[in-house]
Amino acid sequence: MGIRGLHSLCSSQANELADAVNITIMSRERVTKGERRPIIIIDGMFLIFHIFQKLDVTWHWLLGGEYKMFAAELEKFIKDMQTCEVDIVVVLDPARGSEGLQKKKSEHEKRFADRSENMDKIISCIQKNEDPESLDEVEWSLEE
Repeated sequence: MGIRGLHSLCSSQANELADAVNITIMSRERVTKGERRPIIIIDGMFLIFHIFQKLDVTWHWLLGGEYKMFAAELEKFIKDMQTCEVDIVVVLDPARGSEGLQKKKSEHEKRFADRSENMDKIISCIQKNEDPESLDEVEWSLEE
């Protein structure tokens, strides 16, 4: 599911939020000191989105048939991470059992309702020839 708006925040505020590091050098320094290699934890759904976006910005999952290209790009990503001498953990949907699936469904329904309400407000403003940017209470991010 990811954290809504995290990628946008990190992309726009990267210089203020963190220092750039060379993970290969960092990993080698850790291993030299007898420590374990760094582990990078990756949101699986974002990784899937990122890979398909990289293959074709206009991709559509509904068309199907992209699995061979996706697998090749995923293998390349994993090899690149291995070249950087880091271990990766890809986390996919943590929902477990029927209770987890129900919670997930409820969250998606809530998000859909929130987005629909936001769209209604925006459309109403446009119909009234008002500037939708003036709506303070509208959540503009539609990211997952």
